[in-house]
Amino acid sequence: YYHVDSMVIKKQGFKQGVTDKCVYVKEVKKGVNMYMDVHVDDKLMAAHRVHAVQFSKMFQETLRTSPLERAESHLGIKFERPMKGVFQVSIKDKIAEVVKLVGVNKSAKTPAYTESLSKLSEGSDAFVDVKLFQSIVGILMWIARFVPEISFALGEVASQLVSPTIKGYEALKRIVKYLFGRQYVLTFKKTPRGRKEKMALVGYVDSDWGGCSDTKRSTTGSCFYLGTNLIHWHRKKQKTVALSSCEAEYMALCEATSILLYLRNLLLDFDVTVKLPMVLKVDNQGAMAMAQNGNVTRKVKHIDLRLYFILEQVDAGLVRLEYVETKKNRADGFTKGLNPELFQ
Repeated sequence: YYHVDSMVIKKQGFKQGVTDKCVYVKEVKKGVNMYMDVHVDDKLMAAHRVHAVQFSKMFQETLRTSPLERAESHLGIKFERPMKGVFQVSIKDKIAEVVKLVGVNKSAKTPAYTESLSKLSEGSDAFVDVKLFQSIVGILMWIARFVPEISFALGEVASQLVSPTIKGYEALKRIVKYLFGRQYVLTFKKTPRGRKEKMALVGYVDSDWGGCSDTKRSTTGSCFYLGTNLIHWHRKKQKTVALSSCEAEYMALCEATSILLYLRNLLLDFDVTVKLPMVLKVDNQGAMAMAQNGNVTRKVKHIDLRLYFILEQVDAGLVRLEYVETKKNRADGFTKGLNPELFQ
C-alpha cells in the first residue's frame, strides 16, 4: 500500500524526503512549495488552497481518497488558527481522557517531585492494578509529545512500568494533576525574516550527574528551537555511568549534537535551510573545552572515542558551542524535578 501511494505521489512531481520517507515536497512555483505527510492511509497536505484542491482531485481518482477538507484534526491532534501567522496544536480531549481515568479534581503547580522517584518509592508497597498503571503511562507518553514539561516526571514514573509501587502511582497522579484544568495548546508563530534569510536552529542541553539512585546513571535532557518555536525535545537516561559531571555533560552534548544534525537534515526535506553554524548552548565549561579543542585530562581519557565526533562538527563549522548560565538553561527541567519558582 505504501509503495503504491509513494509511486502515485512521486509521479505528480513530489520529491520524497531523504531523512523522513513519509514527507513529500513539490515546488508549484518559484518560492512556493506544497508539503504532504503520509501516515499509513492518512494524508496531511500543507499548501495554498488552489493548489491543494487541484491535487486532491487527482488523488481521489487514483488513490480513492476522501474529498479534500480543511484540516481541523489529525491522528487525535486538533489544529487551531486563532490569527494570521499563528498555528496551534491542541490535545484537550486526550488530557480530559486521562483526567477522567485517574479521577483527579485539583491541580498541581509542577508535574514532578524535586526528589527522584526511586527515593520516593523506597519502602513503598506494590500497586495492585498494574494494567491501570500501564494504561495511564501509555496515554501520558502520547501527551508528552506535545507537553514537554512532563517529560522528566514521566520518564521517572515509566521506570516502574513492570512493578509499580503506591508511591509511584502517586507520582503518576501528580503529573495528571498538573495537566488538570490546563487547556494545553502548543503554539507556533511565524518568525519575522527576510525572504532569503535563513532560520536559526538553536539547542539547549543539560545533564543530571548520577541522578538515578538505583543505577547511578545520569540523565540527558535537550530542547531545540527553530526561530522562536520549540520544535523538538529529548530526555533519556545515559547508557553508561559517568565518572564526573564533566563526562556526563559531554555525553549529553554528543547526544544533542546528533539530534541537531538530524533536525538540520529533516528541515532540508522541507526545503528549509538553517544558518550555520548551528548553536548548542551548554552550562558546563569543562565539557565545552573538551568539545572545542580536545582538551582531554586523565580523568576523561577513558571516554569512548566515538563520542569525539563532536570535535569534527565544531571544526567543520556545523556546530558552535555557547555557554549559558544554569538558571537560563531551558533543558534543565528535562533532567531533574524543579521547585515551583524555577519551574515557572
